[in-house]
Amino acid sequence: MSPMTSQCLSAAGITQVVWIDDFFDPPTQDELFNVILTSVQKLKEEGLTEIQFDSFSNIDLTRSKNEIEDDVQEILQEMPEKEIGEAANRLTELAHLPPLGPKALPDDLSIEDFTALKQAFGAGLRTFCLGGWTSEGVQQFASASENTLFLIDKEYKRENPDYDGTLILKDLVNTTSAFCIMLTHTWVEAEQEERRLSIANANGLPPHKFCVLSKQQHTDLPIDPRFARAIRTIMTHRFNGEIAFTISRTIEATASKTAGILMKQAVSDIEQALFENADDEGVLEYDAVLRVFEIEQRHALNQALQDAVIQNQVRASRKFRQETGKLKIEVAKGDMGFFRGWRAREVFVEGDGFLRCVSAGYLVQEFRGSSSESIQCLIYGPCNRFRKCGKPSPRRVVRKTFTVGFFNEFWIFSNGKPKEPNDVTWF
Repeated sequence: MSPMTSQCLSAAGITQVVWIDDFFDPPTQDELFNVILTSVQKLKEEGLTEIQFDSFSNIDLTRSKNEIEDDVQEILQEMPEKEIGEAANRLTELAHLPPLGPKALPDDLSIEDFTALKQAFGAGLRTFCLGGWTSEGVQQFASASENTLFLIDKEYKRENPDYDGTLILKDLVNTTSAFCIMLTHTWVEAEQEERRLSIANANGLPPHKFCVLSKQQHTDLPIDPRFARAIRTIMTHRFNGEIAFTISRTIEATASKTAGILMKQAVSDIEQALFENADDEGVLEYDAVLRVFEIEQRHALNQALQDAVIQNQVRASRKFRQETGKLKIEVAKGDMGFFRGWRAREVFVEGDGFLRCVSAGYLVQEFRGSSSESIQCLIYGPCNRFRKCGKPSPRRVVRKTFTVGFFNEFWIFSNGKPKEPNDVTWF
């Protein structure tokens, strides 16, 4: 079975991963020379008299260490830089030394983690050090699309300790359609969202186009399920953010447009539609104006839903959720308190402003719930306004400073819990 991380990326439509990290910084010429010399000296200690490898086959291992060092130095001076790295890898193999590669920093991912992630990302992975990115990568990925994911290290201690990866992040978010992840070991998991918003605000970036991912999370898990969990979280925020951002832009534009249109209407039309007709229906003028905005907003959102961009966003979000749901990735449970608060706002509206707008023509009838602490007010339209059934039409139910109105359906709160109307004693 393919790694969970790879499956999460595939479910998100990611076909190419570009990883920018100083872990991939190639060794310097001095480091390569030391590795090659160490390998040659070890072969001498093993009793060999010559090296069975290309240009180094002429070195006489029976000579002194200083003489061998001079011979190695002379060969490397004539050898192209690319071949020096290949020679270092081959000689370490012959000398049975650890393969040439970067050393993991104490507070960074381990070499094993880097190796496992590179394998999980698959054939679509491209790696760059900071120098390689600025000299080559910037041009190669200047037009990266939505199927590309950038992993950007924030700190570059091996190459340039003063460099901040936020500069790369800012450029990519502003110039490409790709999604970006900023990796850092200096911030913990609990700081991720706060840091993301802070970076977005400081650099004028849309927060749904990137995220911050701490390397210091769930270290008790292997890197693949750990990173798969992070990718699932990140991509869920991404898809939700893209849809929410599209909706917010539509609402903002529609609200401004509707206000301008209302200002252009004839006074006689405004008086009839928003005042006279509203009075006939037994509603507040405020409600009549709000109704116009809600109508236009609903129409604009329905129009936006026909756009191919948001259609693709919805389909991508649905596909991602369905496919990653099969992976059984553990997700921390929340208390849903924030969304319950929104649900309360959907059902109840604070009543202070409404009650102050109620005219003398309205009838306010008080009643008590099953608890003596629960006091509500039933507010009717003007007393001379009746529905066809002959009864006045209730408009709001108020509990202290709260107002609720589902036209003729009411939810009453008693001791903080919703109650059906038949649980209330009317008088």
